[in-house]
Amino acid sequence: MGADLLLCSIPAFELTEERKASFIAAVREDLLCRNDAMDYLLDCYGDVDADDTDEMKADKCVELFDAAISQVDENCRDVATIRFEGMDHSVLVTGGMSWGDAPTESFNEVSVVCEVGDEPYRLMLKWAKEDFATT
Repeated sequence: MGADLLLCSIPAFELTEERKASFIAAVREDLLCRNDAMDYLLDCYGDVDADDTDEMKADKCVELFDAAISQVDENCRDVATIRFEGMDHSVLVTGGMSWGDAPTESFNEVSVVCEVGDEPYRLMLKWAKEDFATT
């Protein structure tokens, strides 16, 4: 058995305080509609207690997303911003060869952000397109 190439990407956008608040609110609303997503996230990236309510689980997940989205940007040395011809936005990408561990320091944070539902993802994509149009 050898190493595998793991890559993870999210739309590239500037995270302003206003955008962060909108993102966190959309994540919270989305998670409360998807209990299975909360359980998956907490199993993979956090911890869950047997007596946690859905609200408590959502709070823990929001903390994960808040920390992850705040740490990942184009200034990380293991994250690259790319855009292929024809794209109307840029993406942040990280990854590398893995033998079962995270291939880069930023990989887990980007992976957490990749787990957002449809509405938070649409927000990220909208902001990435807006930012790209102004550069």
